[in-house]
Amino acid sequence: MGPHWQFLLVCNTWYFHGPYNSLISGDNKGAAARFMEDWYEKNAFKNDFGSRSPEKSGAAGIPRRKPSIIANLLKTSFPGKPGTKSSSIARRVRNALRQADKSQFVSAFCQSNVGDASPNVLGAFCVDIGMPCDFNLSTCHGKNELCYGQGPGYSDEFESTCIIGERQFRKAVELINTASEQLKGKVDYRQAYVDLSELEVTIQKDGGGYEIEKTCPAAMGFDFAAGTTDGPGAFDFKPADDTPSVLPVQILRMGQLITLSVPGELTTTAGRCLRDAVKMVLTSGGNGEFNSNVRVVIAGLTNAYSQYVTTFEEYQGASTLYGPYTLDAYIQEFGKLAVVIVSGQAVEAGPQPPDLLHKQISLLPPVVFVFGTTPPGVNFRDVKLDVPSNATFKREEDTVIVTFWTAFPRNDLMAEDTVIVTFRCV
Repeated sequence: MGPHWQFLLVCNTWYFHGPYNSLISGDNKGAAARFMEDWYEKNAFKNDFGSRSPEKSGAAGIPRRKPSIIANLLKTSFPGKPGTKSSSIARRVRNALRQADKSQFVSAFCQSNVGDASPNVLGAFCVDIGMPCDFNLSTCHGKNELCYGQGPGYSDEFESTCIIGERQFRKAVELINTASEQLKGKVDYRQAYVDLSELEVTIQKDGGGYEIEKTCPAAMGFDFAAGTTDGPGAFDFKPADDTPSVLPVQILRMGQLITLSVPGELTTTAGRCLRDAVKMVLTSGGNGEFNSNVRVVIAGLTNAYSQYVTTFEEYQGASTLYGPYTLDAYIQEFGKLAVVIVSGQAVEAGPQPPDLLHKQISLLPPVVFVFGTTPPGVNFRDVKLDVPSNATFKREEDTVIVTFWTAFPRNDLMAEDTVIVTFRCV
């Protein structure tokens, strides 16, 4: 990536959900990424994995720890400077990385078509009696509230997170160490917006010929209230139409790797159908640029969110917002993007999503005035009590105390910025 950008990024997609328990720490993909970054930091050579396996590098005993909310973003030293709105945290981080002496390794474990895949691999059980739920109805004693899926470390949800995360980590290392295919070719993309509320979709009949069907205005169905065994519903539910209609569809190209950015969660079979359809368009494009080695992957829950996408046969009117032909609509629109990315033509942007900011409401009380201001002559982020310039400290023994002026957090959410940045000066 150039002499000043010594990044190594490993990005892999997985076809099941990340967090699916009552804890935010249940993000098994976050755990997998942390395991892999720790493994690389300890065992891999600079810019080279060295074909090391977790077993050979001593990572067989993955620590059973709770993920750190505040991670070590950088392990570099760089001069400090006052934080300002104009000098965003992103710019300061980029400047710091340019000064880094060694590669910065980032591991990403991403979700693909995860709509019906769960990390709770032991199955669904009744939490009151410990017996399996009704197989056909996913209920206990006729009710769904007590039927929950169990992870491999049940009843310790931290343990389940670590086990599933470790499995992904080990497989990712195996794939990296055995990878032999290099990406070659263009880097390109196409994106458009589509109104899925009443989109005409051309459907091929089984006996030949075509017919025109239409998607439906977005709405949640009654079956949505039942939830799943990973999160049963627990209240009376009425369908609503406060859901998106205009959505982005995007296709990215890196050589023979094609990524479909889908604003929803496709089921396993729906994802296969979409990938196969796009691959067929690419390989039959006529210019021979793509052949059987083209790789099509799905990046789920991307750019927007529109609930779940099932096949026509799986459709139950629950969380598939635009009716039974939702998947066919996505196949049609992604097929159009595939055609233009092969031909090199531009694509029409399509209708723009409506701006609904003026319709948003807040149920939080207003910020009390006295907590939202500073004394005269003082600005937010000004230091009130600083460290003496002649102070000395013992590393990992002394505590450094600095007091600065801030306010109620809702006074400024600091979007794309941060409240405070700590620098180490050398």
